[in-house]
Amino acid sequence: MRTNNMNNTIPQQITKANLNKILIVDDSAGIHQIYQITLARYKCPILTALNGLDGLSILAQNPDVNLLIVDMNMLRMNGLEFIWRVKEHEAFSNIPIIAVMSRVQNEDWQEAIQLAAGVLIKPFTSTEIHAAVASHIS
Repeated sequence: MRTNNMNNTIPQQITKANLNKILIVDDSAGIHQIYQITLARYKCPILTALNGLDGLSILAQNPDVNLLIVDMNMLRMNGLEFIWRVKEHEAFSNIPIIAVMSRVQNEDWQEAIQLAAGVLIKPFTSTEIHAAVASHIS
């Protein structure tokens, strides 16, 4: 019988108790599906927004979100502007943010790296997603 080695790489300390909700802000519906499948094992709701404006609206309606995964390259309100808006709100300023960007970075993305709790570089693997989540949720 073949076993899935991926289960052995997932940190066992992450449970539903410390992951209330995850909000994915990315303008690619295909990427949303990847996150939904990859993060399903955490057994918490995974909310999605196709741009920063929608992300802010969903966050306002779901104050128990405790992890944000944000793509930097979006047409309607890019990831950096979204992060700034989140940090401006006291209620949301301490939510860990994982910034997602391509290998090519500009100066703006350096600012995002400083504001975010972590970074995922495209293309990334499911193992890298799990490692990023594990390192920012206690």
